[in-house]
Amino acid sequence: MGTRREDFEEFVVVCGDRLLQTAFLLTGDPRRAEELLESALAKAWFAWGHLDDPPETHVRRLLVTSRAARRGGPGRGLLAALPARLRSVVVLRVHDGLTADEAAELLGWSVATVRTRTERALARLGLDRAELARDLDDETGTLAAPA
Repeated sequence: MGTRREDFEEFVVVCGDRLLQTAFLLTGDPRRAEELLESALAKAWFAWGHLDDPPETHVRRLLVTSRAARRGGPGRGLLAALPARLRSVVVLRVHDGLTADEAAELLGWSVATVRTRTERALARLGLDRAELARDLDDETGTLAAPA
């Protein structure tokens, strides 16, 4: 096992791109996504070694809760038409591949609420899960890796 710093740096290398994609889908803006991820990683660094959750789960929770607390619209993109709560659950379930149970725990919602809001978001977008997953992959495909 490496030092605290080495472990954190390895985490960022392994999970950074995926977390940046999540931040981008939550914000709809590459610059705001980078800022959101940097903020979440800074908070994670200070809690490193004392996390109750796996690091990726912890940072993902910081992304979602920090995004909810920030002002400003969702930016552009496919998910811009969705309110923040629907956007968050779609990103977690469809793009990040979390189960309803995992998303419910992360969001602090019931499993039924996660399922209902996921279906509501899909209906609002007029897409099924597979179509949305492809569209989200296309949307995040052009993001640069965090520096």
